[in-house]
Amino acid sequence: MRLCGEVLALSSMVPTKLTRHLRTKHPSYQDKDIEFFETKKRQLESQKLYNPNKLASFADAIKASYMLSYHVAKQMKPHTICETLLMPCMKASSVLL
Repeated sequence: MRLCGEVLALSSMVPTKLTRHLRTKHPSYQDKDIEFFETKKRQLESQKLYNPNKLASFADAIKASYMLSYHVAKQMKPHTICETLLMPCMKASSVLL
């Protein structure tokens, strides 16, 4: 069982704000020891949802998309050329790879 599926901002990752989040959102867990939370962390990491390699490939895909948009803009072409010409080519090449 996960404590919370909420995504926190990077500025909220300081210990005082995390403690406040625990006290306000999860009062039943505030008296648990560190081992309990370490066990929860291991359980979350063992789930198929947590895959750092998949996150890295997703970031690479976003970077490739931005690079593609940059080159289209640099050539002063309309952005629709990506949808009509380049995206079908990229999908075809991804099937081959």
